[in-house]
Amino acid sequence: MKTAALILAAALTAGAQLPAPNDAGIAMGHLHLNVRDVEAHTKFWTDHLGGTTAKFGRTDVMKFPGVLIFLTKRDPSGGTEGSVINHIGFLVPDLDKNLKKWKETGVQIAQENLATRQVFLIAPESPVFSISTANQPSLGNTNAPVTIIAFTDYQCPSCASMHPNLERVGKEYGDKVRLVARDFPLTQHADAFKAAEAAEAAREQGKYWEYVQVLLRNQSLLTVEKLKGYATEVGLDRARFDSALDSGKFRELVQLDIDDGIRLGLKGTPTLFLNGRRVSVKSYEELKALIDAALKTTKTVAADFRR
Repeated sequence: MKTAALILAAALTAGAQLPAPNDAGIAMGHLHLNVRDVEAHTKFWTDHLGGTTAKFGRTDVMKFPGVLIFLTKRDPSGGTEGSVINHIGFLVPDLDKNLKKWKETGVQIAQENLATRQVFLIAPESPVFSISTANQPSLGNTNAPVTIIAFTDYQCPSCASMHPNLERVGKEYGDKVRLVARDFPLTQHADAFKAAEAAEAAREQGKYWEYVQVLLRNQSLLTVEKLKGYATEVGLDRARFDSALDSGKFRELVQLDIDDGIRLGLKGTPTLFLNGRRVSVKSYEELKALIDAALKTTKTVAADFRR
């Protein structure tokens, strides 16, 4: 699922400043880039292209003569209708020297055209995280080519909005997609941690997904008594459920998810990882596009391996 932007470095002797404004007073000012890994991109722009860092509010900015490049941590799936940035051009004073440096430091090079004095560099991808799915609620084939791990808070409205999309792709893609649920109750949601424990107590009785549906429909009503009432609603053994909830039987399991989420840099929910890469989606269409791209990549790799 390669979505890295291309960077064009052209060796010309002109100055680094962009042209003056045109007759209408228009000139290049800044670019906004959505990137999965701000730190990796910051290192790329500073180490290999000589940019300097700055902050504009809470946004990371790379400063070049005549232009600012804003880096936003978000999946670069493209949010425009019918267009997307293909590459960004930079003038460099000594292409041969920089090309040697880029190769020595492992920068990915997509294309070299020394006749036209152009080199295309590939901006860094976000890392692939190894995230445990052992002893976690899941739907689908464990050997599915696509695994989606969703960190969820049962009091989070955005989680309630995303859940139907996850269920939909799970049904539509069948054995091609596996869904794995992990907990990340946020501290500002007073009842979210206990709700996560309750969901685990429901899973112990084989009704995790049915119970979660009820939680997400009643996000403002997640007191302990309500949680117990929902157990009756989905047909759980109340004595067994109540004992697990009151004793904190699954507290450590929920905390383990939180600890893993913190190590992964989670700040909010829902947070999704697709085959280990963090992705940012807000709709079924965006999620489907990422799954299709991942499946296409998997098929290409398999075909190459057979050759």
